Amino acid sequence: MVSILDSLFINVCMVIALGYLLSLTYTDWRPEKRIHVLLFRTGFAALGSILLMYHGIDLQRNMIDLRLVPILLIALRYGLSYGILAALPVVVVCAVFFSDLPLLPVVTSMGLSLMVVGLVRMSFKTDVAPSRAYFQAPLLAFLVSGVGIAGAEPAEQQAFIRIFPWYYGANVLGFWGAARIVRTRMKYLRATEHLREESLMDPLTGLLNRRQFELDRKLFEDGDAFLVLDLDHFKQVNDTFGHSMGDEVLKQTAALLRSATRGYDRVYRMGGEEFLVVLRRTQGNQAESIAERIRQTIEAHLFPIPRPITISGGLVTLHPLTTLQAVLELADELLYLSKSSGRNQVQSEGVCHKGHVPYPAQINIMKDPDVPVPIEPAKRMD
Repeated sequence: MVSILDSLFINVCMVIALGYLLSLTYTDWRPEKRIHVLLFRTGFAALGSILLMYHGIDLQRNMIDLRLVPILLIALRYGLSYGILAALPVVVVCAVFFSDLPLLPVVTSMGLSLMVVGLVRMSFKTDVAPSRAYFQAPLLAFLVSGVGIAGAEPAEQQAFIRIFPWYYGANVLGFWGAARIVRTRMKYLRATEHLREESLMDPLTGLLNRRQFELDRKLFEDGDAFLVLDLDHFKQVNDTFGHSMGDEVLKQTAALLRSATRGYDRVYRMGGEEFLVVLRRTQGNQAESIAERIRQTIEAHLFPIPRPITISGGLVTLHPLTTLQAVLELADELLYLSKSSGRNQVQSEGVCHKGHVPYPAQINIMKDPDVPVPIEPAKRMD
């Protein structure tokens, strides 16, 4: 009995190690769709089952081991077809290299166990088996795994019955341990992605942040237009209505920027009230049209304060003979020009889109847009 328990313990340790190695093949928490990856994991499970067979327990003309654990784990995660695919090499190895063992009990045990796992998976009616399935499936599947030995000699049956509780417990614990490792890996990948997204996203507005922009630099190409935007007189909004209302203005502005751009454009909050919109693959005057649409959208929106909110911008398109840094510097200069020319406008290379300036005329002569000017809140423009 000691040698049997020792062999089962080695099998459990091998299953845990195989589960860990299998978990390293996961680089994304989402359900895997690539066929070559699924086939690789299926082949890995088959190889693991074969290795477990070579560390099995001889039971006269039969052998017990934990070969079913990797196969059932694949079947529960990816479906019955992949479980059968993982079982086929094991059957072939049994027939060729373990010819002294009867093949029928091996096939019967695998077939019944796979059927149980398939039924458990189907009962949850989901593409991805939930946690309960990983708990229930081994409890049921390994109960029927010993049916294949029913046709053996009475002495073999008696020997199997004596060690079945240990065999059953080792299989269940091995399955739970390997599944736990794989599922923990998935949770880790999901949490890591969530943290990475949070680190690359502005927490207030939900827009991409400056760090994400730095990572995206290598993705930009000729024809992309860079629109640097800055809310007009935002400091007065904070001073007059409070920072909480200023935050609400920023959040609504971010939502308007998303709605006024295309799905594949990139919108960043660069800091404070400054935004950057990257208009991807623009042609002709398309960038100018979108920039003007953004300006008009902001101007027409009813913000929750008794004062119109406008925005100024600088627009430059990336060309083959220009660098991204030069484009950004020119866009900043055009933004400064928009501010010093009266605000509520978008300056681009040779084009200026102006809107109504809802502030006193004295603002138009400002040389430095950062110098505060006392302004009375304007009435709502209908």
